[in-house]
This record gives sequence, structure tokens and C-alpha cells, in this order.
Amino acid sequence: RDQMRADDGKLPKVKIRNQHGAGLLEMVDLMRRAEGGSVESQYELALQLWRGHEVAADRRSAQEWIERAALQGLSKAQVMMGNIWRLGLTGFHSLRLAAFWYAKAAASDSAEGLYRLAVLYRDEQGLAGNSQCWLSLMQRSAEAGYLRAMLVMADYYLAQRRNWQLAVHWYRVAAASGDIASLYLLGQMFRHGGAGVPMNMTNALVYFHLAAEQGMWQAQVELARTLLFLDQNSPEAVEWLRRGLNADLNDVNDAVSKIRTGQLSIGQWVAPEPPLRLYKEEAALEDPLELTEGAENQILDKLKLSGLRNSQGPGVES
Repeated sequence: RDQMRADDGKLPKVKIRNQHGAGLLEMVDLMRRAEGGSVESQYELALQLWRGHEVAADRRSAQEWIERAALQGLSKAQVMMGNIWRLGLTGFHSLRLAAFWYAKAAASDSAEGLYRLAVLYRDEQGLAGNSQCWLSLMQRSAEAGYLRAMLVMADYYLAQRRNWQLAVHWYRVAAASGDIASLYLLGQMFRHGGAGVPMNMTNALVYFHLAAEQGMWQAQVELARTLLFLDQNSPEAVEWLRRGLNADLNDVNDAVSKIRTGQLSIGQWVAPEPPLRLYKEEAALEDPLELTEGAENQILDKLKLSGLRNSQGPGVES
């Protein structure tokens, strides 16, 4: 059957892939709840359609179900609508519509909505005149517990503002939320000191040790380097080197012996690579079509009729 748009008042059709057994009953029940107006069921059904798990993959129909949930105020559906429009995930691209949906999620204090809106304003300079408010949105997201926002705040103060005290604060918050790389970076900052943060080898050892115990090989190697810097006879350093380099103990002992005799300096020996972040942003669809201003206005007018447009989020023009 032809697909029906959500804003026509007709439900998008769903083709169930598994026609037998418990999976069929579960999908029929999910569809019944979604058609009955359950926003969580609409969102779950949209994910099934998006991924093609129990139903035939159909991103256009998925977008219609997501929009239905978003129109009823489900913040994660509003964020997904923003992603769809920003990244062109169903073939069409619109920053204005992405900003609209991210702002709706942000208005309900969605931590991810605040983060996505902040990233949009930061990366798309001049969008709706809001390029200067991205940092305050990012801070609100970080304060609401969104890990990616914490890391952006920390990296911003470390690299752009050279305010290591605030960088340390946000790396500590991120580390408390489970980011191992932040432990490693805290160790580096205290080992070297700078920009308002004094060198503190005790703190450096603590943070390197915490990251090393969780299996980060860069932290294991840096912990060993720091221990050898403080005591060239440290047996603990040899063990951490062996674990970090996954090397034969004899090779590690040989390298340590050269350091102790001055044949090899600690600074010359094995510089760890910087740690990789534990997340990746979703990639944009290749060559999405740009919506015309007229098409954008038409969609926004329909959203206005839904009543959503009456309560704008931060930084979105009426």
C-alpha cells in the first residue's frame, strides 16, 4: 500500500517480517499500542522500522512514527527528529527543522536535547542568530549529567580558554560518570601542571592508576613512566610496563635497565598515543537533498497548527 504521512491523520503502514510465533504476537501488540496513541510504543515501533528487526526496514515510515511521538512531547523522539533533519537520514536536510526539534527537547530539560542544540549552534555559526549561546546550553546539558557535554566543556576549557582549573572540574565529573579517558587526561594535567593547575605527582599517580586498573594501556604505560621518574628501582613500574606493552618481561627489564644506567631516557622511551573518546557521532547520509525555504516553512506551519510552536525552546525564533 502507499505510505500515508503522519500529518494526514492516517497511520503509516507496517509490514511484519516474522509471520509466526511469539515474535508475531509481540509485534501485533506493539502496533496495537502504537496505533492507540502510546508514545513509547510509537517510538519503539519506529526503532523497529528504522533498524529492520522484526519488521521490514522502512525509514520513511519510521520517521512518521517518530514524529507522532515527538508531537506528543516525547523528548527522545524530538531529539531523533532533530537528528533526522540535521543529518539528512531519510534523504532531506534542514538545519531550521533540526533546530526546531532540538529546541523542543531542550525546553523539557532533555540533557541530550540541550547537547544537540548546543552542537548545532556551535557548528553552524549564525543559525537563527544563536551562535553565542551554545556554551550555556552545553553547560546545562553537562550539569544534567550528559557525558558528551561534560567532555566538550572540559576540552573547551583545556584547549580554547587555557583554564585548566575548570577543565579539571569537568574531567573529574566525566570520570565520575565512567569516562576512563578523563582519568588519563587528569593524570597528564597533574603530572605536568600548567594554566592554574600546579604539578602534583601524587594526584597524577592516583588518576593514572585508576585508568590503568580499568585496562587502558596508555595509562598503564604512563603510570610506569611516572613511577620510574620518581624511583628508577620501582618493581611496580616494571609490571605496569609489561601489562601496558603486552611485552615479554625480559624485554621490559632490559628497557628499564637502560633507563637506570642512562642509556635511555624516560622522555625518549615509548610515548603513549592519546586515548580515543568512547563515543562517535552518527554520520550524515551522503549528499542529502537540501529542503527549500518554502518546504521548510510549509512543514513549520503544520507544526504550528499542532500547538507545539507556541512554546519555543531556547534560541529558536517564533
